[in-house]
Amino acid sequence: MRLTGPLPHALQALLLLSAACGGETSTDLLGTGVSPSTVTASQACSDYANTYCAKESSCTNDRAIFRSWGDMATCVTREVLACSSTLAAPHTSQSPALREECSQALASTSCSDFLEGISPSPCAPSGPGAVGSPCTFNAQCSTAYCAGIRDATCGTCAEPPPAGASCATSNCGQAESCVWNAELVNVCESYVASGGSCGVSGEIPCAPDLACVGSSATTAGTCMAPVAVGAACDILNGEPKCDGTKGYTCVGPAGQRVCTTVSYVANGAACGALATGTGDCTAGTCYTTAGPFTSTANPTGTCKGFAADGAACDTLVGPGCLSGARCVVSGAGTAGVCTVPGAAVSAACL
Repeated sequence: MRLTGPLPHALQALLLLSAACGGETSTDLLGTGVSPSTVTASQACSDYANTYCAKESSCTNDRAIFRSWGDMATCVTREVLACSSTLAAPHTSQSPALREECSQALASTSCSDFLEGISPSPCAPSGPGAVGSPCTFNAQCSTAYCAGIRDATCGTCAEPPPAGASCATSNCGQAESCVWNAELVNVCESYVASGGSCGVSGEIPCAPDLACVGSSATTAGTCMAPVAVGAACDILNGEPKCDGTKGYTCVGPAGQRVCTTVSYVANGAACGALATGTGDCTAGTCYTTAGPFTSTANPTGTCKGFAADGAACDTLVGPGCLSGARCVVSGAGTAGVCTVPGAAVSAACL
């Protein structure tokens, strides 16, 4: 069913936001003196954004903050926007009360689970939409999964994708990574635990806080704990690998390499395997002419900063969009426009 009517979009958004603010329990979930029955959407989203960004910072040694947002303030601002969009959507199971519960649960979640995208139950509630129903957010679906929204605002409620499913237009499920490299392009793969087989050439990914040691184009490696900054390492197969999750990279002449912190470079700068070590992008992604940078395909690329809301984007060669927005592609090709899926946008999908 498509929602139509004479209400202006701003008024629709206000009414939808009010409808999302239900909840009658009086439990103080976060120990802040604010109960779910009185917490506002603004307060709930602020609590969630600050908890989420703090978790990103502590679990990645600030690497995720630099790469995805540039700074903590931008992370909080964009996560508030994303949270507000979800709460304002029609037919959503999200509410300010659940966002508060999610914040509390997220604060005590292990970094391993957090980095693998394993959400506490209050953070991933099921919605009313049956499989096949239109959706914009996971919380509108009975399966807690909305397919087809990687580069679109309108998707379809579906079962979460199994390993091996395409992630060309859909996000992967929990504990899965969307792999993009020379061997596999846009395929969901389950993370491998410590001691498990990984590769070949990285297409079977280790859990984010592990490293794949010993893999090559023809040989599988083993998922092992990485070494920290200052430790000896090597880029050769079978040698210790640095903790990339925390922004460490192996630098130095053969036989004398040690783990050091990556450099963060700006929009338009060279990135990837530089002479001075690995260059990561600040608030952007490293691209080559073929697509996102991967060490197995190209040694270096160019940073493209995330595009602003309403600006041009491209799902293959960049730039991508700021968090909370999607690069919405219309028609054939990979070019699109960065779009925030607010209440009116979500309502138009139904």
